[in-house]
Amino acid sequence: MITLVIGAAMFVAGDLLCPLPECNYSTKADYLKEHHDRIKTLVIGHSLGEAGFNTHVLGDSAYCFAMSGRVLHFDMKLMERYLPTLENLSAVVLPLHYNLHPYSRFDSETLTYTKEYIYRYYRYFGVKIDTLPYGLLCRSAILTDNFHHVKVAESEPCDEAGYTKRDYVWDGKEVGSNPPNQLSVEQSIEYLTAMARMLDERGVRFIVVVPPFPELYMEGFTEEGLHNLTLIADSVKAHYPMEYKCYLADSLFRSDSLYSNWNHLNHRGATLFAERVKEDFGL
Repeated sequence: MITLVIGAAMFVAGDLLCPLPECNYSTKADYLKEHHDRIKTLVIGHSLGEAGFNTHVLGDSAYCFAMSGRVLHFDMKLMERYLPTLENLSAVVLPLHYNLHPYSRFDSETLTYTKEYIYRYYRYFGVKIDTLPYGLLCRSAILTDNFHHVKVAESEPCDEAGYTKRDYVWDGKEVGSNPPNQLSVEQSIEYLTAMARMLDERGVRFIVVVPPFPELYMEGFTEEGLHNLTLIADSVKAHYPMEYKCYLADSLFRSDSLYSNWNHLNHRGATLFAERVKEDFGL
C-alpha cells in the first residue's frame, strides 16, 4: 500500500513539475497577467467567440479570452478567478450557442470530452473545476491518450488580440449533428446569473449575444430551443442588468460565404458580426 501511495505521489509530482507546452491557453493566461490594467472589453466563451468574433473591431483595449472547449461552467469559474485582476474592465461580451453546448454537463457521458479541458484550466489558469477529484481527471486524460491538445501543436493559433482568424469558406454542404439543448435551461440560468451578479457588483456591462448560423444548420432548430434562449435571457435579466440580443434572424448573415464550417463564422463573417455588435451596443 505504501509503495502504491509513493508511486502515485511521484506520478502526480512529475506531471505537475513538467513544463507546459505553449498554446492558446498559455498565450491568453500570459496576456491577462501582463495586460490586466489595459483590457476594457473582454470577449469570453468558446470557439464561437475565439474564431467567430473579430476582437480587433473593438479597438486596442479589447481582448478575446474565448477558447475552444470553453463551456458556461468554465466561464463562470474563470470569471471568479480573473475579474478581480481586471481593474479597468468596462464590458464583457459572451456569444451564447443555440444548443447551449452539450458538454457543459458533467456526467459519465461527457467526462471523456471534458477531462482534458478540466486539466488545462487547472494547470494554465489555476482554476479547479469542482467535479471529480483532480487526480482522477488529470491522470486519466493523459493515460488514455485523450489529452490531444497538449500533445500536438496548436492547429489554429490566436493572434495578439486573442482572436483566431479562419480565412476560409465553408462548402455549404456538410452539417454536424450537435444535439440541441442538452444543457438544461436551469444550469444555463445558474451560470449566467452568477456571471451577471459578479459583473454587476463591479459595474461592468454583461453583453450576451446569440451568433448567426447558416440556414442549413438552422433547419434543425426547434421552437422549444429558440424559446429556451429567450427564457434564459429573461430569467437572468429579471435579477441583473444583462444585455441580450439574438442574431439568428439577421439577414446580413444569410450567405454561406461568411462561414468557415456549419456553425462557425469565418474571418469575413466574424468581422461583420463584431461590427454589428459594436454598433448595436455602443462599444
